[in-house]
Amino acid sequence: MITIDSLLKFVSPILVAILAFVLNKFFSNRPKLVAYYGYISSHKIRPQKEGETLDIHTHAIVIRNLGKLPAHNVRVSYNILPDYNVIPKVKYDIFDIPDGGKEICFPNVAPKEAITITHLYYPPITYANIKTYIKCDEGLARIINVLPTRVLATWQKAVLYALLFIGATTVLYFAMKLLVCIYLNQGTVFC
Repeated sequence: MITIDSLLKFVSPILVAILAFVLNKFFSNRPKLVAYYGYISSHKIRPQKEGETLDIHTHAIVIRNLGKLPAHNVRVSYNILPDYNVIPKVKYDIFDIPDGGKEICFPNVAPKEAITITHLYYPPITYANIKTYIKCDEGLARIINVLPTRVLATWQKAVLYALLFIGATTVLYFAMKLLVCIYLNQGTVFC
């Protein structure tokens, strides 16, 4: 005989798997542009003459497409475009933007591709004077703060995903059981 409890135990893992599949398709079948600043630093260089120093400022922007589709027309905007280097060597164009400033435009950034732009500039220009926005045709890039973290082994990730699936299934099971109890007992929670 099939009881409501056994039906809920059967249905809840299936619903969690379907929900995970739908959410994964919804969130990952598109470009997902992120950017982070690799470093922002200042250096004092001592030229040949005694007592003189030269200040040099540097920073890097790493742009990465974490999605499963290419990002089109990725644009990095600058109030002031300093000396720069693009790594790896990819095709890009530079455009003037209204009210001054420049924009570096990459026609396509493939899924899982990362592009680094390193910058070199001198005082009185600072990092705050340079940056504006990073975007593509599909939307704005999400600027993320990066902290060094350890990378988990494949088996550790598999264990974590299994525990996540078991936890989500358990929560869904008890939520559906609570709703059935409330429905069958006309508003009381005691089953």
